[in-house]
Amino acid sequence: NPDHSHWGFIAEEVAEIDPRLCFFKTTEPDLDDDGNIQHDDDGNIIETTLDEPVVEGVQYDRMIPLLLKLMKDQKERIETLEAQNADFETRIATLEGN
Repeated sequence: NPDHSHWGFIAEEVAEIDPRLCFFKTTEPDLDDDGNIQHDDDGNIIETTLDEPVVEGVQYDRMIPLLLKLMKDQKERIETLEAQNADFETRIATLEGN
C-alpha cells in the first residue's frame, strides 16, 4: 500500500555494528543469458556459492536482548547519577547551613 510506510534499519550499517543482528545470503541462483533462473534435470534451482556472504536484512528479533541489556545498563547509570546528585545536594545544604 503506497499510503503506508515502515521504519527500519539499513542492514549493511547494522552489520558493521554487529553482524549477528543480520542475515546473509551465501548463494545465488545461476542465470542463463536471458536472465532466467537455471534448473537441473530434477527441477532444482542451480546455485553458486558466493565467495563472501552478502548482507540481506536485519533480524529485528535479535535486537530485543541487546536493547534490554542497554536499557538495564542505562537504568543503573541513571540510578548512580541520581544517588550522586542527592549526595551533592545534601553536602551543599550542609555547607550552606540549611
